[in-house]
Amino acid sequence: MLAFDVGILGLDKAADGVLVTFMFKRLGGGDRPALNKMIDEVERVYSTFITRVVRKPNSVAQKASRPILIAVPDRPVFKNEKQELRDVKANDGVHMHGILMVPGRSRLKEGVETHFKTHENRYVRNNLVKCSADPIQPGRSGRLCVQIGQEQAIQLR
Repeated sequence: MLAFDVGILGLDKAADGVLVTFMFKRLGGGDRPALNKMIDEVERVYSTFITRVVRKPNSVAQKASRPILIAVPDRPVFKNEKQELRDVKANDGVHMHGILMVPGRSRLKEGVETHFKTHENRYVRNNLVKCSADPIQPGRSGRLCVQIGQEQAIQLR
């Protein structure tokens, strides 16, 4: 797990970071409408998750304790590892990745990865077919940072 510096994030405590992957059903209507649907789903997941981390997420006093999610669309690239055909075929392979930073002290009763596995039914619905949180591996977050410079990133806080 990657720990983030407090000063960079504006959080009141050090934060743990995880890589979140969002995979979607086939979304019709063209590229822009499909991307808007993806963003809506990511915002829905974040809105659900934030209430598990902070008791009153809209409270000014809780602002520094809210998790931060920075998510970007991701396009498939050649990899040596096999990918599921349904993952590459739906929406021309476009999905979303995000870095989710959660303050060290929160209401979560388990780690972020465990939470998303245990409560998958709470998050995976509507147009979302997969939502997973994984520890950030060295080298994986670098590509996400490059993506942020090329795509419209959404930051939820």
